Amino acid sequence: MATKLLFVLGTRPEAVKLGTLIKRAQRDSRFSVSICSTGQHREMIRPIFDFFGLVPDVDFGLMKPGQTLTDVTCAVLSQLRAYIQTDRPDWIIVQGDTTTTMAASLCAFYEKIKIAHVEAGLRTGDITSPFPEELNRRVTTLISDLHFAPTPLSAENLLRENVDGRQIHITGNTGIDALLEVAGLIRREPAIQESFSQHFEFLDARKKLILVTVHRRESFGEPMRNIMRALLKLSKRDDIELIVPLHMNPEVRKVAAEIFGRRARWASAHSRRGETKIWLIEPQDYLRFVYLMDRSHLIITDSGGVQEEAPSLGKPVLVVRESTERPEAVAAGTSKLVGSEAAGIVSAAGYLLDDPAEYARMSRAHNPFGDGFACEKILETIAAQEEIRGETATTSVVSKVAQLAANVMRPTAAAMLSLMLVLCTRTEAAKKVLPSPDGAYFGAYADFGATEDKVSGAAIEKFQIEAGKKIAWAYFSDHWINGEIRFPFENVAVCKRAGVIPYIRMSPWSEMEHNRQDPLISMQKIIDGGFDSPLRSWARSARESGTPIMIEFGPEVNGRWFPWNGKWNGGEISTRYGDPKIPDGPERFRDAYRHVIDLFREEGADDITWILHVDAAWSPEQSWNELRHYYPGDDYIDWIGVSVFGRQLPQNNWILFPKVLKSFLPQIERAAPSKPILISEFGVIEDRDIADRKAIWLRQALQSVSKGLFKNVRGVTYWNSPGWLASGRADFRITTSAETLATFRREIGQPFWLSDVQFVDSRMRQEPAGSTKPPRL
Repeated sequence: MATKLLFVLGTRPEAVKLGTLIKRAQRDSRFSVSICSTGQHREMIRPIFDFFGLVPDVDFGLMKPGQTLTDVTCAVLSQLRAYIQTDRPDWIIVQGDTTTTMAASLCAFYEKIKIAHVEAGLRTGDITSPFPEELNRRVTTLISDLHFAPTPLSAENLLRENVDGRQIHITGNTGIDALLEVAGLIRREPAIQESFSQHFEFLDARKKLILVTVHRRESFGEPMRNIMRALLKLSKRDDIELIVPLHMNPEVRKVAAEIFGRRARWASAHSRRGETKIWLIEPQDYLRFVYLMDRSHLIITDSGGVQEEAPSLGKPVLVVRESTERPEAVAAGTSKLVGSEAAGIVSAAGYLLDDPAEYARMSRAHNPFGDGFACEKILETIAAQEEIRGETATTSVVSKVAQLAANVMRPTAAAMLSLMLVLCTRTEAAKKVLPSPDGAYFGAYADFGATEDKVSGAAIEKFQIEAGKKIAWAYFSDHWINGEIRFPFENVAVCKRAGVIPYIRMSPWSEMEHNRQDPLISMQKIIDGGFDSPLRSWARSARESGTPIMIEFGPEVNGRWFPWNGKWNGGEISTRYGDPKIPDGPERFRDAYRHVIDLFREEGADDITWILHVDAAWSPEQSWNELRHYYPGDDYIDWIGVSVFGRQLPQNNWILFPKVLKSFLPQIERAAPSKPILISEFGVIEDRDIADRKAIWLRQALQSVSKGLFKNVRGVTYWNSPGWLASGRADFRITTSAETLATFRREIGQPFWLSDVQFVDSRMRQEPAGSTKPPRL
C-alpha cells in the first residue's frame, strides 16, 4: 500500500521549495500525495503552483485583511484538523519556518500523525529574530519525527538541542533542486530567454543590475527605511541600475513610497531605458525571478531563500539583516552580513562593484546549501522509514528503548545498546563481498566526470555495452568538500537501479588540492571525534539504504599527493603520538580508519565491505610510508585494494602491469597475508607512436590474473576515464582504438571474470552455500 503524504504549505517560498519534491513524490509509486494550501500568500503562491503543474486538494483561503499571527495559527489548526479527519495521512510534510509550518506541525502532533520537517535546524540563536520564524522552527523541531537538515551545521544545531541523531538527515536544500531545474530550463530554451528579455526590455544591459528583495518583519520600521535610503544613495552611481520586486505587504510599499518618492518608477509595458535608476516591479513568478537573479550582478536581500539560491548562479549576496540563520553562506564567502544601516550597505555594495578580485572571490565560492538531489534523499529516507516500520511490530519499542539509552546512559554504552537492538530486530543477513573461488569480480569507474563524484546510470549502461559485460560494482568518489560529510543518496540510488554495488572512495579533504596538508581535515581531528556527528549520520543512511556498499577510506594512502598520507599527519617522527615504534603519520591514519569503522559498527551499518586502498607506485618510497604501518588490522579490513597503472601521461615511462604489481606484492604479503586483493584501479593510456601497445598492456594485465599469476587477486576495477589532459592524449577509456576495445572485450568476456557477487553475513561470519546469484539490490 502506498504511503500517504500530505504536504501543507501556504507561502511562496514554501511552494518553491516543495514544488519539485511534490512533483517527484507524485511520480513515485511508493507514495500517494495530497496538497493542502492554507492561502497564507494566496496570490503569490498560485503562479508557483501553475509552474510546477500542481493543483491543491484543498485551499483554506485563510488570508484576511489585518489578521494577526494568532488568527493565522488558529485558522490553520482548526481547518487542517477537520481536513485530515476525512482522509488521514501517514505523514504531514512541512517546510521551513512559516506560521503555516508551525501550526500544521502542531495539528499533526495533536492528531498523532508523523511529521517530516524539510529545511530543519536553521537557527539564529535569538528567538525574536527573525520574528516569528525563529520560534516557528524551534517549535516544529520539538515535535517532528524526521528532520531534513540542509547542511551539516543545521544538523549540529539539532544535535545540540538533543534531537535524536537517527531522525536527522543531511539532504541539502530542496530550493536548490528547483533552482537548478528552472535555471537549466531557461538557459536551454531560447524562446524563454527571448520572452523574458522583451518583458524586461526597460533594463539597460550596459549597466550592472542589482536585484533587491526586502520583506521580513524585523526589517519593518526604521531598518526598512535605512535599507531604502541605501538603495537611493547607490542609485546615484552611473554604472548600476536597481530592480526591486516589491513585496505586497502594505508596510513595505508604504516605506518604498515614502523614501523613493518620484525617484523610483513602476515598470510597465511602456517603460523605456534610462527613465529611472530604481525600477519597482510586482512580485514575479518563479521563472522570471530566477531569470532576474541570473541576469543580476549582485543581490541585496533579507530573504533566506535568496541567500541559498544565489550562490548556485554565481551571484554575491549582501544580507541586510543583523543576524542570519544561514551562516554557512557567510562562512563559504557567498554572502556578507551587512546589517540595516545605510552607510554599511552602501560601503559593502561599492566594494563589490569596484573591486573585481573581491567580486570574483564571492561569485566563485562553493554553495554550501545543496547539490540538486535533496528531493531524492528525502523521499528515499521516508520510504526507508516506512519499510523499517513495516518489518516488525517491535520497531517502535526498539526506537524508544534506544532513545532512552541515549538520554540516560554514557555515550559508549548507549551506542552499544542501540547496536544490539538493531542486530536483534534485523532479519536479513548483513552482506559483505566474499571472494569467489571460481574467478574474480569485474567492476569499473564508468567515466563519471572530472570530480568522480556524480554517478550516471547512462554512463554505467554505456560502459557495459562497450565492455560487453555487466559490472559488479560502480566506483565513485565521496569528497568531504568544505568539511561536509553527506551520504551520497542519489549515487547509491542510481547504482541500485542499475543492479550494481556502490563502491565509494571516501576522501577526507575539504579542498581538492594535492601535495599539501588539508586546511580543515586532519587524521587527528577525526581521531578526536571532530567529525563524529556527520559520520554517524552517514552510517545510519548507509544502514537504511538497504544495499551492500563497498567503502575505501583515504584512497591511495601511501601517496604523498593526498593530504591523508602520513607525510601530512606526522610523517616519520614516532615519538609525538601513540606507539613510539610506529611512525606518527601512518599511525594516525591507522587510528582514524579504526575510529571511522568503530562509529559505523556502533550505528549498525553492517552491509559494508571495507577496503584499504594503497598505490603500487607508493611515494615517498621510504620505510615509514610502507603499507604495514598504515594497516588497521585484520578485524577492520575485508580486502586490500591496490592501484596498478601503466603509462598515465605521454611523458611517463611504459610499465607493464605484472611488473608493477610484483614489485609491490611483498608489502601486501607482510601487512595482510590473509586478505584477498582487489585491483581498486587499473588502466593505461594509448600510445600514439606504437600501434596496439595499449591493447597488449590490457591483455597482459587481465591474463596475468585470469591465468593464475596473482592467485590472491579476486577482483579488478577498470578506470574508464578520459584522463587528465585537455588534448585527449591521456585517455584511459577502452574505446581509444578498435584493437584496444576488441582486446578488452575478448579478455573480460572470459568466464573467469564475474559480474555477480557472493556475500557472507558480516555478523555471523558464515560461508555461503556457493551461490553465485547477484546481490538483491
